Amino acid sequence: METGRNYPPEYAIPANPSAPFSFRKLLRDQLRYYGYNVDMLGTKNGGTMKDNDVEATSGYVVSQIHAASKLSYKYKPNLVFINAGTNDLVHNIDTGNQHERLKSMLLDLWSNISDKTVIILSTILPVDKPEAESLRGPVNTKYRAVVSELRKQGKPIFLADLDGFMTLDDLGDGTHPTDYGFSKMAGAFWSAFQQAEDEINDPLPADLAGDSGKTCRKSPGDGVNAGSQTQRGSGYDDGTYEHDSQEMGTLMTITSDWDRGQWFFARLFRSDRDDLLGWVENSAGNVVYAIRRNDGAGKFTKISTDLDVHDNCKIKGVVFIDLNGDGLDDFACIGSDGAVYASINQGNGGGDKPPTFVYKGLWRAADSRYPQNKVRLADIDGDGRADFCGLADNGDVYVWRNGWIDDMPKYWQALGKRFEGKGMGNLDGTRFEDINGDGRDDWAWVGDQGETFLWTNHRSCGVGKEGDGLKVAWRPGYYKGKTSGPTHTGGFAKGIRNRIHFARIYGEPQDFGLLGKQDYVYMEHSKGSDGKHTFKMRVWKNKGYGGTKLKGDGNKYCDMTGNGRDDYVWVLSKGEMNFYPNAGKDFITDKDSYWGPMQKAFFKPPRDLDRRDIYLTDWDGDGKCDIVWVDPDNKNHVSVWKNNYTPGGGFSWQYLSNPAPELYCPEKRGIGFGDLAVQFADVTGNGLSDYLCLEKNGRIWGWTQDSQGSWTYIDQFFGTKGHDRANMRFADVDGDGRDDAIWVEKFSGDSFVYYNKGRKDIAGSRYHWEIQERGGPFPAYGGSYAGSCQYFPDLNGDGRADLHSIQATFPNTAVTAYNICDGNRSGDDSSEIKKPDLITPNNPGGGGSEESNSPPIPAENCKVVPDFMYTPLKRVGRSASGEDYCFAKWNKGVFIKEIEAVASSGSLRYIRVAYTDGTIEEAGVKVPDDSHHRFGTVKWDPWSDYFNVFEMHDGGFKGGIGRIVLEMSNKCGGDGNCKLDAGNYMDFPPVMQRIPRGDSDQGMLLGIRLNAGDVIENMIPMFSKARPLKVTLGEPNFTPTFEELNSKPFEERQMEIVRTSHVVYNRRADKPVEMGIDLYLQVEKGTKVNWNTQMGWESGGEIGGTIGGGMEWDIGLPEMIWAKVNGKLDVSGKWVGKKVDMNFNGGEDSEIVRTMSRVTINTVVDPGKAALCQVVAIQSKANIRYHAMLTQHFANGDAYSYPVQGVFRDSRVTEAISECMDVNEDNKDEAAAAVVIEQSGTYCNDGTRVGDTGMSDEELREACNL
Repeated sequence: METGRNYPPEYAIPANPSAPFSFRKLLRDQLRYYGYNVDMLGTKNGGTMKDNDVEATSGYVVSQIHAASKLSYKYKPNLVFINAGTNDLVHNIDTGNQHERLKSMLLDLWSNISDKTVIILSTILPVDKPEAESLRGPVNTKYRAVVSELRKQGKPIFLADLDGFMTLDDLGDGTHPTDYGFSKMAGAFWSAFQQAEDEINDPLPADLAGDSGKTCRKSPGDGVNAGSQTQRGSGYDDGTYEHDSQEMGTLMTITSDWDRGQWFFARLFRSDRDDLLGWVENSAGNVVYAIRRNDGAGKFTKISTDLDVHDNCKIKGVVFIDLNGDGLDDFACIGSDGAVYASINQGNGGGDKPPTFVYKGLWRAADSRYPQNKVRLADIDGDGRADFCGLADNGDVYVWRNGWIDDMPKYWQALGKRFEGKGMGNLDGTRFEDINGDGRDDWAWVGDQGETFLWTNHRSCGVGKEGDGLKVAWRPGYYKGKTSGPTHTGGFAKGIRNRIHFARIYGEPQDFGLLGKQDYVYMEHSKGSDGKHTFKMRVWKNKGYGGTKLKGDGNKYCDMTGNGRDDYVWVLSKGEMNFYPNAGKDFITDKDSYWGPMQKAFFKPPRDLDRRDIYLTDWDGDGKCDIVWVDPDNKNHVSVWKNNYTPGGGFSWQYLSNPAPELYCPEKRGIGFGDLAVQFADVTGNGLSDYLCLEKNGRIWGWTQDSQGSWTYIDQFFGTKGHDRANMRFADVDGDGRDDAIWVEKFSGDSFVYYNKGRKDIAGSRYHWEIQERGGPFPAYGGSYAGSCQYFPDLNGDGRADLHSIQATFPNTAVTAYNICDGNRSGDDSSEIKKPDLITPNNPGGGGSEESNSPPIPAENCKVVPDFMYTPLKRVGRSASGEDYCFAKWNKGVFIKEIEAVASSGSLRYIRVAYTDGTIEEAGVKVPDDSHHRFGTVKWDPWSDYFNVFEMHDGGFKGGIGRIVLEMSNKCGGDGNCKLDAGNYMDFPPVMQRIPRGDSDQGMLLGIRLNAGDVIENMIPMFSKARPLKVTLGEPNFTPTFEELNSKPFEERQMEIVRTSHVVYNRRADKPVEMGIDLYLQVEKGTKVNWNTQMGWESGGEIGGTIGGGMEWDIGLPEMIWAKVNGKLDVSGKWVGKKVDMNFNGGEDSEIVRTMSRVTINTVVDPGKAALCQVVAIQSKANIRYHAMLTQHFANGDAYSYPVQGVFRDSRVTEAISECMDVNEDNKDEAAAAVVIEQSGTYCNDGTRVGDTGMSDEELREACNL
């Protein structure tokens, strides 16, 4: 039977707040799980599921439901679920004739939709009101009579009888079901559906002629997915941060009467240089700060006037940091209880005059969890304003965002745990510094001897919410050429941690458009015989690189060719552009590209231009986007490169140096991503760009442009609404030609629209921006990624802003949901459809049983025709007097791999199939072999082979199958069984019936439906539309979990320590010798994942074993924990959760292999001494059971899912650490057991020297017989 169906809404009973999907979500998932296409219909929406269309209104009686049902006639549903009448009982509204009102509604549905529309009507639920409950029985009896009467008239109606099945215990409030009740209600409807399914026909085309064209409003969740990723990793980045430095010597020597940790660095006068401040308590008992002004190039000048911040803060509580985002450092005092007090830098310093600081009072109240030593102030989200960070005992960092634009926080937003501690131990080492100059504070841990470990802070697209949002992508930095260890080596005397500072002494940016890097400062101390303290300011200039530019930072979208569809332009940080033309494909599969071939450097600016100041917008109204640059140093005056693209001639640019002198905006863009002072939008709807100036509080003013290119000043487009301007966008959401204002919620990416109603003076603005009746913008787009990663281009050319979501900032992949105006939402909530737990009635009289969560019974695999199966199905043979067989297990990921056929001279008599799970099924009668019979067997690999020929003839006994001919592709499963021919010998056999095998004749054989007795009466082979492509595994449930493994002793965590150690000995008695040794660890690496559909099966599959596959899983990765204890290296390990994308293209990709990890160690050994050198890593050997949903993908984009379980094996090794320490009395016994090395070189683990350092892996393997 055909299975393309639409399922419209049920009526009357709305969603229970405790069960936000009502029974509709459960019923829809049940239908989808069994392979049916489902589209809920209706003019209303209920619940948070994606396909949440409905025609239900709480409190309606039958007559009102009848009236409301007329709104959905236009959708032409082929199936209607109805639960109606409770409110008639509650209000005692003519219940004696209630069934007649119901019948009238039913007849109208058939008259106005189709007489073939199937209706499933339920009886009325129990009511916790005695009077209403007394009426319910008689009304339900009449409902049953209506169904019986209409059935006799040939109407397609069925009853879901709830009497005796659902009770008052199933109702949470006496009227509406609980979650358990909804499971029973959905189960009753499902049971009725199973009786009705043979009568359900394909839906008629919807009658949407009266809809409002393309100008309807957008609602969350009604977007239509483009089918696959619309970006797959374009752009460039500067990699992870690699530190390098240049020692600049001692820049300053200072003598003081005190050594009390009094030195601080702060940007007092300008944002690119840190000045040196000394804490001083003057004769009046007030704290002031002596200033040495940074004049650049490493030169400092002491100014005569001390700085007074009007706060006598003790040294331990002093912090200089930018609190209000103006680029200059303010003052914060952290009390012993963790409360923070603030004084704000007024920015009026210069020459010998320090800036004025105004005391503002309490900045952040104390939190008992975070006393002074656990408080840090840092700009975590990169908006230029310091946030509050609380440190847990294990080093985890919890963050509260400093909200709004004022000097003091207007509000705090909890971000949750934004950094996971690295097991470094002493919290005193934890700092936050913008080491690389990208405007986001990095995590640094400074050791007791000045060694510093670094994790750089990057913008993330991870979706979140307040309390757990604004995710951060952290990446470790290393010293240049290293892959482990500190970025800054330190190595000074012990106990100098607090003498280490990070400051913009030189403040050199990595590259154009970045802030200055922070240099490394050691305030080296010595105390003279006179009691005076001398401080040498030793500086290492930061020469590091990387960790500042993300692929996700360069995305822009605009119609560059004038074809109505926005193109993709990736802009390098200095303004050069790569062009990806829109290929005009509305829907794509995993193998398709959404864009045409890239045109590299299709625009090169005449000089470096910051991409944040470049805009793509239609300046002149010719339909093609031009390039506009606003000068950030000249009030954002504009320059334009006019786009003169022609289809045959390509791109050419006409430069307009100052095309609109009147345009200006005195505002400055902020540090944060998207915090722009200027935007361009077509506010008037005339096709020309208007110039918008955005103040920090979100108020917008600017100019509109008319068709003659003249500009009109608008004193206010849009008033302040309390939104950060970085979260404001402009695009035409409703397709009326005017750009609307979009506010994107930063955490979730949910987006809300102020609809542009055109020119009208209202609320202080010159344009009318429509809001909801209850206030606030209209919800429009449902976010799945952080707000900074949401874009609103028109990619399908319908004049409406689509939702284009960047999935991650590093790879820069994206997905798109079209904003299509057809009044209907559709689509699944997830690509993995899980079977809901329905409770179905055992019989109409009552009782119930919980359905198992097992896949469909095999027979249903032949009754159900899923959307990935090729249709129309081809039946060969006529009679059907035998028994029906269904040779199909595709729902379990099991496929036929072998067919044996035996025929007599005139008929096909016997069929046997073997499955990939090792089972066998057969039908018919296997007659003895003789010279008059044809028979044979064909074998193949279902995932890689396909049929060149699949033919059948009818004309057998009583019109049954006469002959079958099969021929495989040239692989044939590898055993040569390529052909089968079984059937009649007639001189003039019946016409051959060619069986369609998918769109390219390479579809997968999913199963065979047949009827057989003594002969094979008829057969229907079922093929997929396209060849199998790969399988993917959804997010698993592990047993045990990685968290549970972490709670076990180390030896039970499925990981181990791997170590190689040698003793290096210097036999020279007069001179230290630098020794270099090349060592290796033998380790295992690789991933192997097998799956099956039932516990204990030996069969199933292996990801990558027979077909390509992949999964994006949150798994545990090994992390080494190490510390020096009494001079010795103490090593352990734990699992750290991370989302890992694993792809397997064949068996060789899914193997656990032994390999080696090499480390070269250089150490200086004193004369006549020995050093113990060792290389240590953590080797993981995860071997864990899991449950997950497996999705089989086909080459055309089709897919289906089913539950599986299996074993996940994953072996990895951490970055190795190397350590050399002098052999002394404490460790001489340990050293004595190791191999002694007396010269540099490459060594096998047994101590055999096989060559100099630098041998290739191949040479080392051969030399050490690995």
